[in-house]
Amino acid sequence: MTYADLLATWAEVRASSDRSFPRGHRSGPTPRLDDLPPPPADRSGWPWTEGCKPLPPVTPDGAPWPHIAIVTPNYNYARFLEETIRSVLLQGYPNLSYAVVDDGSRDESMAIVARYAPWLAYHVTR
Repeated sequence: MTYADLLATWAEVRASSDRSFPRGHRSGPTPRLDDLPPPPADRSGWPWTEGCKPLPPVTPDGAPWPHIAIVTPNYNYARFLEETIRSVLLQGYPNLSYAVVDDGSRDESMAIVARYAPWLAYHVTR
């Protein structure tokens, strides 16, 4: 998937009224380490067995945190995908829209995405 493909997919998602990523949609609640699926037995440390404290719901001056949208492109990178997803989610940022765009992977990528779907604002396989 090229950068241009990723931008085109994102534009398509944002413009389409029949997609499940409407304007303003956010990922699920900020997860804690214990909320996420358990890590593989051979994995430890960040982001497997260590997390960070979530940020408070508002900034120190009481204003909402700025909205951040993150898109992870993927094609047959299951070996990195779960660690990437956990790393983004465990940053503890409270105003996040996180999407995973897959280009038709034939490995375990979609099973990984399915496990983390409750915390994703959007995911698609092209």
